[in-house]
This record gives sequence, C-alpha cells and structure tokens, in this order.
Amino acid sequence: MLNYLKLLTRSSETEKAYLKGIKHFVKAFEIEDLDIFIKEIKEGKNDANKVCEEWALKLSSSGAAPKTISVWASALRKLFESNDVELKKKIRIKNFAVNEPHMPSF
Repeated sequence: MLNYLKLLTRSSETEKAYLKGIKHFVKAFEIEDLDIFIKEIKEGKNDANKVCEEWALKLSSSGAAPKTISVWASALRKLFESNDVELKKKIRIKNFAVNEPHMPSF
C-alpha cells in the first residue's frame, strides 16, 4: 500500500516526509491496520474528505509549522489517491509567511 507513494513523489526527501506524515497520521488516529482503514473508507464506513479535514485541523491545532501541515496533508491525500479513494473536495490549507525578527546590524 505505501509502496505506491514512491511512484507519486519526485524525490527521496519528499518520500521520507510523506512517510513521516503517514506515520503521525496513523498514530494520531490510533489506526491499527492501515489496509483495513482504507477498506472501510472504500466501503463508506468512513468519509475520506472528513478524515482529511480532521487531519489538517489536528495538525493546525497542534502548532505544527505551515509547511509541515501542507506536506503531511498532501501525504494523506496521496495515500488515498494511490489506493483509488476519491476525494470529493480539495481542502485549502493557507500557509502564512513567518517573519523572524532580526537583530539590527550596526
């Protein structure tokens, strides 16, 4: 199942980031078997769109960096996509630029 993620990424670093995101997703949602979870979504027992939305909200409320939220949410979408789970709507994730204060140089 996760092997297909390799086909959907351009680099090994993206693949690592996606796998890390999926690992955190599985832990956060206390999923014991990812195959069964995907099967239940396909059978209509879970709503993939709601799961994606809940994941993005959970990441956002945890204080995760905007880039992390974006990449990990994408990882979940790619996981669903690679398992023929259709998402009905796209969840927009707004990334805010973070300005770090700089010490004035004299």
